[in-house]
Amino acid sequence: MFIVFKKREFSDLINDTLAFFKEEGKAYFKNYFALCGALLLLLFVSFYFLFDMIFSSAQSSVDTNIDSFIENNFALTFLIILVAVVISIIVSIISTAYPVYYLKHMIEIPKDYQSLTPIKNAIKKDLGRLFIFGIGTFVLITPLLIIAMFFSILLIFLLVGIPLIIILIPLTTSLVYLAYFEYVTNGTSFFDSYQVAFNMIKSKFWMIVGNTCLLFLIIQIISTAINAISQLLFYGGLFVSEKNIFDLGNTEGGRLMFTVIMILSSLVSFIMNNIMIINQGLIYYSIREQKEGVQSNTDIDTIGSN
Repeated sequence: MFIVFKKREFSDLINDTLAFFKEEGKAYFKNYFALCGALLLLLFVSFYFLFDMIFSSAQSSVDTNIDSFIENNFALTFLIILVAVVISIIVSIISTAYPVYYLKHMIEIPKDYQSLTPIKNAIKKDLGRLFIFGIGTFVLITPLLIIAMFFSILLIFLLVGIPLIIILIPLTTSLVYLAYFEYVTNGTSFFDSYQVAFNMIKSKFWMIVGNTCLLFLIIQIISTAINAISQLLFYGGLFVSEKNIFDLGNTEGGRLMFTVIMILSSLVSFIMNNIMIINQGLIYYSIREQKEGVQSNTDIDTIGSN
């Protein structure tokens, strides 16, 4: 079985992230889509109807008046957007929590960690806390990030701001995810979780930031390549058919094509996000292992029992 508590160096973090998905990927994503599948399907249906409304609105602006179209369909448009936003928030909460609980249960219930029921029950039980963490992080981190980005951009003229921006994004990402792991795994309070995360980053700053930056680069390359292929096929077909985008959008096939691209892009985003969170989890448990020696003590006990 994959070892969660383990001392890891810089090179081990990416390798162990890949090893995790090699060993656990089938069960991991099976449970993930079982947990989120219905919500994702509902979200994609909402996308389809939104595209339908957008292109119908664009067509009506040519034939009649776009204001009257929006006025006549305001209730339906508002309902679809509301449903899409609410589902997006719920899916985001579940998607972010799932990898954390998966790693947590690998340690706490090693014989049953691949079962979906314990994870589902844990997320349902802690849903309020998870929502509070999201709101609290948004309120706490967003203003600080805006201020930091502002000064980094100003410092670009002195060439100091460029490396600061490069460091700032992975640093913020790791800070949030490490705090989230502490918040969920140990039930620590919101501000104490960020204090723990800050101390973790301070103890292994360059290893954590360097790993996160490298993984960001890898994920960006993969995501861009997959999305570029789908969009190239779409716009290539648009060029060959000699139709403009609104003409194509007003056909059943065109709306379906837009929806498929959105679905593909969303799925890639969700999968890449899972990879990032698992990677951050390995950082979290690696630093805890260095401080607490959990796996080392387990190995000693196992040797003693034999």
